[in-house]
Amino acid sequence: MGTLEKLLREVLASIASNPKQYPPPSDIVANEIVREVRKRFVKLALRHKHSEHLAVVLDDLLSPEYRKGIVSAYYYLTTELGLSKDEAIKLLVEAIEVIAGLQRRDHLPPVHRTIIDYVMEIIEGEETYSPYPLILLDYASGLGLVYWDGEKWNITELGKFMLRLPPFELVKALLTLETLLPGTSPNSMPREFLQLLRELFSRSDTHRIEYIVNASKASRPLVYSWLSRLASLGLLSIDYREQRVKANQFTVQLLEKVLDTSSNPYITILQSLLSQLDPPIITTDIPSYIDKMKNDPLLSSHWDEIRQAVDNLERGNYHAALRTLLPVIERVLRDIAVKERLAGTNKGLNALVEIIKGHKLISPRAEGLIKALGRDVELHGLEQLDVDRARFYAELALMTLLELVRDYRRHKLLHQALREIAPQVGIDARELLKAYPDNRRMIHVQFLSDTKLRITIRGKHVYEVSQEAREGVRIIRIEQH
Repeated sequence: MGTLEKLLREVLASIASNPKQYPPPSDIVANEIVREVRKRFVKLALRHKHSEHLAVVLDDLLSPEYRKGIVSAYYYLTTELGLSKDEAIKLLVEAIEVIAGLQRRDHLPPVHRTIIDYVMEIIEGEETYSPYPLILLDYASGLGLVYWDGEKWNITELGKFMLRLPPFELVKALLTLETLLPGTSPNSMPREFLQLLRELFSRSDTHRIEYIVNASKASRPLVYSWLSRLASLGLLSIDYREQRVKANQFTVQLLEKVLDTSSNPYITILQSLLSQLDPPIITTDIPSYIDKMKNDPLLSSHWDEIRQAVDNLERGNYHAALRTLLPVIERVLRDIAVKERLAGTNKGLNALVEIIKGHKLISPRAEGLIKALGRDVELHGLEQLDVDRARFYAELALMTLLELVRDYRRHKLLHQALREIAPQVGIDARELLKAYPDNRRMIHVQFLSDTKLRITIRGKHVYEVSQEAREGVRIIRIEQH
């Protein structure tokens, strides 16, 4: 994979070990540095006020993107090279002079020239994801992988999940995450843009950047930013002189995986981690969570196999773990169908999932995990998975098994609550279940935790439901004001 994947992983790992290693995203010192650099360069520019090229450079220098480059270069010079503030500012201005043609690069001493070259790369953004991580931190913050709490950097649950992914899977997850984020910004690549690239590169592996800009109907800076990021992820190579983009041999295949909603497991996982409404999918320390549920009837009858799969995971026998877990997931689904007396227990996995979801016993989220897991593994076969991907799918299978049982428990609580609430609101419980989860005007359900939920019926009847250890199901009606 490309530079971005490796550097992002390094930054997340560094924050995990030392949350105060990097400067804050918005620093008074940074603003002061930018003002000082701009002031010195404007003074130089005014001596050459008739230069068209200098006017272009000055215009760039005043833009937000150049601000990022200047701050990144400043922190590189002071943090990585240990230079003083004045020395760093002098080098920054000198680098901009070379960019503007006010000073010849080949007239600089060799060591000096090497430093200036690197500073220019950072300022101009050609090394968008340079080893100094200020821009990387901006990208990670925009994706919700990290945040600054006023004193230190913190990794979110989403960031921790990403950090554990193998290289190929991390690239898939990053692109999926970008398509799920709202708005159009340098940090979120629209699904439509990836669909366009898949279509273009399916026909030819090389295209002019100008053609992609026009076809995308997005602004030129955004398209350049997106293409640069795809190049940093190792999916494209960009010839800036010829203004052409070339796809690598696996680019189209990876884009298809990201865009295929039926087989991309990250859509379900990331939506859950981004959501503030439902209990998020558990993505860390899954064996300990599942061990706490070993007495659940759905798991206890398969516990020997589950324990064996967990042992194989811990030993690195990922293919064996996956080979054990897939049939367990299917058998748990059949156990649910038998327990609920549903017809179709002899159906295949996907049909069985749809039947159980159709009876509102699991959510579309659990269905998405099961289908994506089964389909992707079926398409490629267990033996064709390399070690990294086998590890990912084995962990995903355990995650899916845990989510399936949790989700079934939550929905059993919902069923019981609706049977008790229905007479109070004068609506048949079956009608309420039929309306859930799509008709929110009729019923809106918020799963606050695995044992607590809030039900709103027709926007005016609000109930809080909880599963109490001794009292059973407890239902409280909340008065609307």
